[in-house]
Amino acid sequence: MKKILENKYLKAIFVYIVPIAIGALFSAMGNWNRETDKYFYYKIVPLIVLCILYVFTSIKYSKMEKDLNKELEHEKEIMHEKENIIQNLEEDKRCFFKETRALSALCLDSSNSINELSKNMLNGMRTLDVWNFKKVCTGICSSIYDLLCERCKPCDDFTVNIFLDDITANGTKKNVTMIAHKGKYEKYPGKFEEKMYYNKYSGFYAIKLFKSKSTDIKILTTKEEVNEKFVYVNEEDHPEYSQYVGIPIVCSGNKMICLLQICAFRNDKIADTKQDINRIIMTYIIPFTQFALMNYKVEKSFISGFSIIDKLEEKSNG
Repeated sequence: MKKILENKYLKAIFVYIVPIAIGALFSAMGNWNRETDKYFYYKIVPLIVLCILYVFTSIKYSKMEKDLNKELEHEKEIMHEKENIIQNLEEDKRCFFKETRALSALCLDSSNSINELSKNMLNGMRTLDVWNFKKVCTGICSSIYDLLCERCKPCDDFTVNIFLDDITANGTKKNVTMIAHKGKYEKYPGKFEEKMYYNKYSGFYAIKLFKSKSTDIKILTTKEEVNEKFVYVNEEDHPEYSQYVGIPIVCSGNKMICLLQICAFRNDKIADTKQDINRIIMTYIIPFTQFALMNYKVEKSFISGFSIIDKLEEKSNG
């Protein structure tokens, strides 16, 4: 039936010819007096048939039009979804490019600085002034902040920090230090480069993560979650956190040596859901943590090298 109705010639008959024929028959009916009109039944029967046909086809065409509109709306939704996918892929492409350039720049800078440091070692200058882990972490924080601003447009109210655990300290002297920071504003946090002792700052969420020795990524998606976990020195005057991410930088033996911390403020967000935030972390942020771990090991190697050279010189000098 649908094929019949969709035939363009039959459709022209049903839509245009049948109404004209009905109108003609209505005119031909005259005064609708069967006693005086000997062709009354010859006209009334086809008139009724045509009216039924017209009503039937009109209903069918109306239903077909509604179905077609539904299909068009469905196609529009599919097109909109595909446009969103394409837009997301374009954003991913742009961010991948930015991430690659940032990592390349960090690698090049570290490479040149390490070469210079090696030359200085041969000349008897055994200090980490030219290159050190703290400088690398500062570059990492800046790169991650720029990347977040690109990926999370128009949001830009973030801070990126790196805390370093003092692995040489024990007991009450256990502490961590924020060694790198980057945010929307140039002002550094009050605890920047200050030793935060485990026992003194035991309520701070970053300290709790170090003490827990958990290597899982922590994601707090809402203001309520953050306020439930955070301890504020001044309850009436503190930043309005909206989201939090804590990414452990883990050495061999699952020992957390650093914590990369990302905070969003006010109404800005890294992403709407925990799954989306985790995708951004795994896609864009984790490579920076691996780069940080590598440089941490390089610094430890240099420090060990300095110690060995000093001992060899002491031995040669008697």
